Amino acid sequence: MARVPPTRYFDSSVLIKWVMNDPEAAPIIDRLLDDVRAGRWKIAITPLVLVEVTRERGQRVDLSRAAVIESFFDNDAYFFPREIDMDLGKAARALIYDHLYLRPNDALHLAAALDLGCQVLYTYDAELLRLDGLDDLRIEIPRDDDLSDLPLFGDQTP
Repeated sequence: MARVPPTRYFDSSVLIKWVMNDPEAAPIIDRLLDDVRAGRWKIAITPLVLVEVTRERGQRVDLSRAAVIESFFDNDAYFFPREIDMDLGKAARALIYDHLYLRPNDALHLAAALDLGCQVLYTYDAELLRLDGLDDLRIEIPRDDDLSDLPLFGDQTP
């Protein structure tokens, strides 16, 4: 398992809600992103997020949001990417075998968060939320309460 600086994994559903300016979710996600912008932690992602964020499930792409998406992902300093490779694919496949309801892309997101040693995977996906606590990974909806129990840069212990 690759260890990285303190990161929190964002699956696509989180950034879709932010891009769509969801009235309940976007303000909470904005507060999380304030910590990212301040350099306190990075968002762990796979390249899947770059593609999935273009639309909500079952909806057409809204090109009026393209500028927001492009601008956000131009900030490389915000992200700790986990590339998709054969090892990640095999780990995702094993997760599907263990949790037959997982969709392939969700399994890739979960495998990446586990591989990177993330403390939390943020999602609005009910199927991923069912796996909260898997291998000590917190899987939760972004929330507005105190997250001080998660380390920030400089707070790591070896």
